[in-house]
Formats: sequence, C-alpha cells, structure tokens
Amino acid sequence: VNFLLIMYAPVMQLVSFILLVAFMTRRRSLHESREQLRQELGLTEGEVMVGFFHPNCNAGGGGERVLWLAVRALQIEHGNKVQLFVYTGDLDAYKDSPEFDPAAEGEMSQADKERLAGKAILAKVERTLGVGMPDPDSIRFAFLSGRDRINPARYPRLTLLRQSIGGAVLGLEAIGLANPDVMIDTMGCHFAGAVFRYFGGCKTACYVHYPLISTDMIEVVNANSVAVNNPTTNSPFKRLAKLVYYRLFALLYGWFGRRWNLVMTNSSWTTGHIASLWGCQLPRLLYPPVYVKEFAHLGPDSLAGRLPIVLSVAQFRPEKDHPLQLRAFAKFLQLAPKEVADKASLVLIGGCRNDEDSARVDRLRCLAEELSIEDRVRFQVNAPHSELRTWLEKARIGLHSMRDEHFGIGIVDMMAAGLTVIAHNSGGPKMDIVTDPQLGFLAATEDEYAQALVDAFSLDDKQLRRRFEAVRRHIEKFAEEKNFMPGFCQLTKPLIDYRGGEHVVGY
Repeated sequence: VNFLLIMYAPVMQLVSFILLVAFMTRRRSLHESREQLRQELGLTEGEVMVGFFHPNCNAGGGGERVLWLAVRALQIEHGNKVQLFVYTGDLDAYKDSPEFDPAAEGEMSQADKERLAGKAILAKVERTLGVGMPDPDSIRFAFLSGRDRINPARYPRLTLLRQSIGGAVLGLEAIGLANPDVMIDTMGCHFAGAVFRYFGGCKTACYVHYPLISTDMIEVVNANSVAVNNPTTNSPFKRLAKLVYYRLFALLYGWFGRRWNLVMTNSSWTTGHIASLWGCQLPRLLYPPVYVKEFAHLGPDSLAGRLPIVLSVAQFRPEKDHPLQLRAFAKFLQLAPKEVADKASLVLIGGCRNDEDSARVDRLRCLAEELSIEDRVRFQVNAPHSELRTWLEKARIGLHSMRDEHFGIGIVDMMAAGLTVIAHNSGGPKMDIVTDPQLGFLAATEDEYAQALVDAFSLDDKQLRRRFEAVRRHIEKFAEEKNFMPGFCQLTKPLIDYRGGEHVVGY
C-alpha cells in the first residue's frame, strides 16, 4: 500500500494541479465575461445584474408563481437599478407566440426564436398566473440547451444524486451564457449554488420549496415501510444499500446547501428540515405567495348557500393519497346522520401530468366502485381555473390528505373561499396553516378523517360565521402583496446592495 501511495502521489498532485489551474482559468474567464456584459448593457457601478435560475419557468405552477412575483417585486422595489435575467429551457415557447408563422419556422434565426419565446412566456404568466410585469421589455432571457439534465426520468437509478449533479452542470451553462452579480434559484437546483458562487463569483440565494431528502425519507427506508418512491426496499440488501445511499446523499446535500449566501424557505416544516440537513444558520422563512384577494368578495353570508360537497383539490399524484379520501368518505357516510349522508358528495379536482396519472384516476374510479360510493364521487380532471373557482364557491368542506406537505397553497385557497378544511396532521398544514381548532380540522387516519367530516358537517351557522372571520384574519399573513413581495425584497436587499467581496453581512 505504501509503495502504491508513493508511486501514485506525484500523479495525484499533477492531476490536482491541472484541475486547480482549469478552475482558476474558468473562474477568471467568467469574471471577465461579467464585466464585459456590464459594459455592453451600459451599467454603472450602482446598478446590479440579478439572475433567476428557473429552467421550467413556463410551467405555470406554484413554483413559477414564486419566480414571477419575485421578479415583479424587484422591478417595483429597485426599478432601473436592477437588470433582470431569467435562465430557462423553455425556448419552444416561441411556438405559442401570435407572431409565430409555422410556414416560416425553418427560416427563423435563434435570436428570433428567443425574442418570441420571451414574449410568449411573459404573456402566459399574465394570462394564467395573473402576474404582470411593470417593465416586461427590460427582462432578458437566457435559454438553456441542457435542461434535460434535471429531468428525473433520465435517471432511473441514483435519481437524486444524478439529477442534482445535472443541476450543477446546468448552472455552469447558465453563467456561461450570462454571469450576473446575484443569482437566485427559485426552482430547487440546490447543487448549483456552489457553481454560481465559486465559478461565477456571484452572490447567491435560493428559495427552497421542499428538501430533496429528509429524515422522514430515511426513516421510511430504515423502518422498511412501503412508500411511493421506494419499490426496492423489500430486499434487505437493497434496503441497506438505499439507506447508505440516502445518508451519504444527505451529507453531500448539506455541504452544497451551506454554499448559498441566503436561504429562504416556504414553511416551518421545510425550515426545520433544511436547518437540520444543511447545518446552517436558521433559514429565513418566507411563505409562498397566495392570491387570497380572489375570494375577497365572499362574505360570511355566502356560507348559507353552500352545498353539502366535500372538495379535494390536488394533482393526481401518488403522494396526494386520494385512496385515503375515498375510504374516509365511505366511512363518513356510514357514521353521519341520514339526512347528511343522503345528500353529501365528494368532488376530486386535479390535473393529470401523464399516462401514469390518468391510470391512477382509473384505479380511483375502481376503488369508488368497490366501496359502493361511485354515485357519490365525481372526478374533474384537468379542469380550467374558472371551473375550479366555481366549485370552491359552492362547496362546504375542503379535504387534503398528503402526508408531510411542505406548505399547502391549495389549503389556503380553500380557506380563502370559505370552506371548512380538513388537512393532514403533519408538515406545513399542521405547523403553519391549521394552527388552531377554529381554523379547521387535522386528521391522519381513515377513522380520523371520517370523524372530522362528521364534525365539520355538524357545525351550525353561528359556528361557521365565527370560523369564517377567524380564518380571514389568519390567512392575511399569506397574502402575496403583504407578505411575499415585501419580504423577498427585504431579504435580498443586502445581496443587491453589495457588489464585490467574499461575504455578505448578515448571511
């Protein structure tokens, strides 16, 4: 062994030296490209380039709402002081532009596609999310060609590790296109922070929607529990291998997590897990933006006309645990007074992303038949927002059943619409949303959900009105214009005000 160490030591030293030279060369090149870009844009010393790393910025979901309201907030707060870049892989959005001519697609240049894609993305943001930009023309898009590197379907084995490494490589591509002064990740590519900071010399911030791994996930494997993402844990050897893999990944995840200058989290549950895994200073809790104004026109008098409908709003994904809802509803029909049970119905509204989700809905229909409640259950798949709003305004009970939901925007939406909510007794719903019995019910088992449904339907008008007022006061703290936008500006201000140096005061 000593002989091998002596023989290979010079080789290892040479390799280390070559890697160090390559790193320093690349870093210097990126720093020079930043200064060149600043000159091209005509920026003064007090003006700052801020990048938002969100490869799927055109998806139109809750994560994208965080991104675009953050962009809007910085434009309102800083005006021309900031030059904003959005790093995305959504180049194909140019096909959604009204200016796009399919017959002339072959003659379009890359610049033409990027220009149309940028316009189409911002138009969709305003149309589907209701978020308009004060100065849309000043937002620059950097289009990434390697977005598939973060597609989990590309990695059937060691998915977490390989997808995270793919995010770091994609981050290197991003700063190669345009290296900003400040880079903010709003999608969850947490390994990219080290690339932005050490290669690009950027000040860095990330908004964490959920931890990539948690102590709960490790416990699932350790206890040999059946989980939606653990089909291999039946074999003792595979279970041990997966346990070791998870623990090693957690250590690596913590190292990369500590590279961010600023860490923002969306719930108390996420905050606790990130603080534990990353071993950093307590992350800054910033609730995600919820458009509570959408139902501001509904007063307590609207409760009188509600129908005996139990409403579930969640994508048809396995972790949402729709089977639990069906079984609990079937048991509720057995427990409830006849005058309530005869009229109650369950409506499940959600999106299907792919054929697997569609097959899952078919299995749920079969389960409803097995439980003899098929005539009391209705599935609304991929319903438009207008239809969802109609159901929210006429249903009486809101149902949520995902274990360890990181926050639960859908729960807040139901509360804003005046529904009495029954949420899972875990994660963000327990720690941040349904924090008082006056705000709703918490349950975890089939029996608990069934009893909560009985209790919710037994509330009289006076109790409902009192709860309505308490809920309205409570959810104001989640309002985007009162919480998220000013909070985001306040937390990122030290990064934007500071250009140069190695450390940011307070982070």
